[in-house]
Amino acid sequence: RLNTMAHLVLTALARVGQGKPATVAALVRVLDGDPLPPVRQAAAQAIGRLGTEAAPAVDALVRALRDRDDDVVKAVVWALGRLGPAARSARPELEKLRARLDLRKAVDETLRQIG
Repeated sequence: RLNTMAHLVLTALARVGQGKPATVAALVRVLDGDPLPPVRQAAAQAIGRLGTEAAPAVDALVRALRDRDDDVVKAVVWALGRLGPAARSARPELEKLRARLDLRKAVDETLRQIG
């Protein structure tokens, strides 16, 4: 329930705030600081939906690759792929995640997307 609500609220924020730098900053604050994994996961997904506009969030997404929650990490890997070449600085951390069999396919796809 919380995951669904967080997802809806953060997705709405991303849609309404599209094109506004403050939106990316707000989503990064949630990703960096919310204590609840489903909320951090929803923030990562919302950042990814913004695409290349969310390039300022790359550093926060890279930090979030070390999240203790697997669902958050998976959402972050997906989001980095959506940012495309703007996320190239994430390549070294993504390469480290290839060792995890549960993430390898998603990481490989993201690496292709970022070039």
